[in-house]
Amino acid sequence: MNVLRKTALAALVAAGIGFAGAAVAQDQTYTIGVSVPTADHGWTGGIDFFAQQATERLSKIYPNVKFVLAQAPDSTKQAADLEDMVTTRNIDALVILPGDPDAMTASIKKVKDAGKWVTIVDRELSQPGIPNLYVAGDNPGLGATTAAYFKEAMPNGGNIRVTRNRRGGEMHLAVSDTGAGIPEDIQDKVFNPFFTTKEHGSGLGLAKVFTIVESHRGRVEFTSAHGKGTTFTLAFPLTSETHDDAAHHPAG
Repeated sequence: MNVLRKTALAALVAAGIGFAGAAVAQDQTYTIGVSVPTADHGWTGGIDFFAQQATERLSKIYPNVKFVLAQAPDSTKQAADLEDMVTTRNIDALVILPGDPDAMTASIKKVKDAGKWVTIVDRELSQPGIPNLYVAGDNPGLGATTAAYFKEAMPNGGNIRVTRNRRGGEMHLAVSDTGAGIPEDIQDKVFNPFFTTKEHGSGLGLAKVFTIVESHRGRVEFTSAHGKGTTFTLAFPLTSETHDDAAHHPAG
């Protein structure tokens, strides 16, 4: 696989961008290993969801590209996954978000020394010069995207309200805006992966939220009225410990 193809494939999985015209030779089969931390909280849950959705979609578009997706709870398991990808799965390239970059540096270097194309996502290794491609995270960009969303939802200004309430055996977190609302004819589609009404939208935002909340045994509901706004409610079951905490910290 030449450098252009390796870069395009690795960047596609790591950053979620399109191939932008880069061709993949149809007479060869390529295997890309994707290694991410196990979903143990919201952020890693989103990473895992996106990685799975991206690899599934790309597998359908490019049937000669195979993906090996592994999720690891710690650096020991992640290092073992990399060894398996190289020795057993014979990957051509690796895309990895290392859970502990310092602990994973030696293992990732072994992959590079084996002649594999290596892409590191978000976290720098303790030894420079190992990855062929580094995809940096963009926390300021995340904040700007959130602000742009609210600006689009409420072009004439408005209010955003976040409330927390305990209802029976559940804790409810509600986010409300006073924007235009969600049209009734698409309300049953908003949680579908890749469904979007935006010209450059990914269609993954609410799908990620839905998956992450469900992984914590919760649920997502929403109400929306044209011209009045939308309220999304995240409901999570209370444990006995949470009950005790809620009793000392009533909703407000």
